[in-house]
Amino acid sequence: MNDESNLSIKPELELETTHQQDQSISEINLSFINLYKEQRQKVIQLFRQTPAIAQVTRDLTSSKTYQAIIPPEVLKQLKAGSAEWPKRSDGFLGVIIKDKKTGKILCQVKLEEISPELLSSLNQLAIQNSLAEIVQRLEIIDQKISDILQGTHKDRLAMIESGINLYQQAIAATKPEIRQQLLLNSIEQLNEGRQKLMLSLERDIQFIDTMPNKFWQMVLYSPLRDMSQDVESKAQLIQESFQAILRGSYVLASAYQALDEPEALRVSLQPLKEVILKVGIKGKEIARRLPYDPTDPPEDLWHNRLLELVDRVLYTEKQMESLNSKTIEVTFRSDEIMHGDKS
Repeated sequence: MNDESNLSIKPELELETTHQQDQSISEINLSFINLYKEQRQKVIQLFRQTPAIAQVTRDLTSSKTYQAIIPPEVLKQLKAGSAEWPKRSDGFLGVIIKDKKTGKILCQVKLEEISPELLSSLNQLAIQNSLAEIVQRLEIIDQKISDILQGTHKDRLAMIESGINLYQQAIAATKPEIRQQLLLNSIEQLNEGRQKLMLSLERDIQFIDTMPNKFWQMVLYSPLRDMSQDVESKAQLIQESFQAILRGSYVLASAYQALDEPEALRVSLQPLKEVILKVGIKGKEIARRLPYDPTDPPEDLWHNRLLELVDRVLYTEKQMESLNSKTIEVTFRSDEIMHGDKS
């Protein structure tokens, strides 16, 4: 990102889609990427309707990438309805933006300007682009937990898995009404499943407070029980629940974004942030009691990456709150405007 006042829309999202040990997160990422491509294509289609852009791209080099800059003051006026972008008699958008009441010309349309129809599509694309910042961190933690949980049963997490499956079906659906219904069903499943897991996780993670801390307490704990094994078995259930919460939150946010519900998306991030902080605090104490693994350096343990993830959640919330005051930069190739997407 060039500066705090700009939000740059990437041509492609770079998310992992080739996990060998666990295909679930890979499939979720693929759905997310496909939705991003679909929404970006809507923006490109609207660019094609703008003669000012189409005319300029005839002289552009197809091998280079160009930017369409949308000034925040124009976005504000168009969204508020105080400005309009009239169409010409041939149905194409004109080259000026006017004040609705006075008819005064506010600005001439250049490559940087935006049509009202673009506003919704651009906002959706910008939100998903910001959401990808969280996804990239979730992906790292998810895979590290997958390495630990390989081979365990996940029957009690079926509700989250079902919600994820419904989301994937929705993204694959071609009929808008079917897609919307599947997304709503997915949101219902994911919200219920995530809430249940959060409650059980909050209860389960308290076990570490009952474990002995002092040497004499450890000696008296039980001569016949291995304390590290007890911690390990309970930690595995906690990690399993936490992984499902991360995945459910990721897909839940994606589903809200697909429905163009940015406020619901933002609200859905709040409990995720809270549970990450709780697990982060207890996770370090739990890790201290686990058997030492020389192949896994302490700085690379999954729970040590949680504060970084919280930072990305906070950053994304901030981006979403200030979306209408930012300049959105969209990169595209000239051949995408003139001949369609060749990627």
